[in-house]
Amino acid sequence: MFQTYQARKLIRVIEAKYGHTQPWVILCEGANGWAEFVVKVFTESHLSEKPRVHGEFAGSWLATEFDLLTPEVAWVEFDQDFIQSLAPELEQKLDFHDDRLKFGSKALRNFQHFPPGLKHSQFKKYLPIDRLFAFDNFIRNPDRGSHKPNLLLTNSEAFLIDHEYALDIDSGSRWNIVGSRI
Repeated sequence: MFQTYQARKLIRVIEAKYGHTQPWVILCEGANGWAEFVVKVFTESHLSEKPRVHGEFAGSWLATEFDLLTPEVAWVEFDQDFIQSLAPELEQKLDFHDDRLKFGSKALRNFQHFPPGLKHSQFKKYLPIDRLFAFDNFIRNPDRGSHKPNLLLTNSEAFLIDHEYALDIDSGSRWNIVGSRI
C-alpha cells in the first residue's frame, strides 16, 4: 500500500516552533525515482508512549477517505551509508540501533503555514471546516488548534499534516460523537 524509499541525503532539519519533533527533509530514492520527504525521527521514548507511526499513516490514509488533502506518504529506510553520512550532532536525535522504517511525507513546494487569525470566509476557500472537524473527531486527533493548526496552504488548497496523535485511544478515554469527554 505504501512505497518504500531509501534515504540518500539529509537536506535540512526543520526547526519547529511548536511540537516536540524536528522532522528531517531528506532526498530519497525509490521505484518512482527521486523525491524529497519530510521524515519524522521519533526517539525511543516517543515510540514507547504511543503508536505514533501508526497514527501518522492511519491519519494520512483516512484523510483521503474524507476527501481531504494530505501529502503522499511512504516508508523511508535509513541504511548504513545514509547513517554514516550524518553529522555527529545528529546522533542525539537518532537512535542508531533503531533499524525500523521511518514515516515520511512528500515535501510540498510553495506552501505557507496556516496563518493565525485567518478569517472564516477565507478559510472556507481552502477547506470544508465541518469535514475537518468530523475527520479530527473520527481519528481522535487532539493535536490541531489555533496554536498549532497542522495545515499547509498552497495557492488554492490546504494539506493536513502531523497525525502522530491520531487514534489515541486508551482504557481511560471515552468520547461522545462531538469529541467531548463523557
